[in-house]
Amino acid sequence: MSAIINALRNALDSDPASWTNRLALIEAFLNEGQPNEAIGVLNEVEALPEDADSLLIAAKAYALVGSEDAGN
Repeated sequence: MSAIINALRNALDSDPASWTNRLALIEAFLNEGQPNEAIGVLNEVEALPEDADSLLIAAKAYALVGSEDAGN
């Protein structure tokens, strides 16, 4: 696992409600050709965010993972 992914994972572990951190980790996994790990990050979610900004980030995260999954 790369240093970037380790740092992003630590950031997300420190603040599991942060969709900004979650999206960054998902993008890092996808950029490294690890879509299953990106999907795993989404599967950790217990609830969608309530604020509009975080909902937009969540939607982007789901779209990225969905488009990667559709390509397989």
